[in-house]
Amino acid sequence: MTLRPLPASLPRPPKIAYVLKRFPRLSETFIVNEVLALERLGVPVEIFSLRVPRDEPRHGMLRALRAPVTYLPDKTALA
Repeated sequence: MTLRPLPASLPRPPKIAYVLKRFPRLSETFIVNEVLALERLGVPVEIFSLRVPRDEPRHGMLRALRAPVTYLPDKTALA
């Protein structure tokens, strides 16, 4: 499959959001690769994480990630 940049004729590229249980995680290699590919194509991406990441090893690829990560409030904080 060949990925191509979005056509310039689009008034505004669609925005993609990922909702993940915990981000970043070492096991999220597929997601990181997919987000990086979308960013290279000019697609705006935002990541929402239900939990704050643990103190564990992380991929070096994360340094290239431009997508903002929003950590959602704990559901107990909303009660």
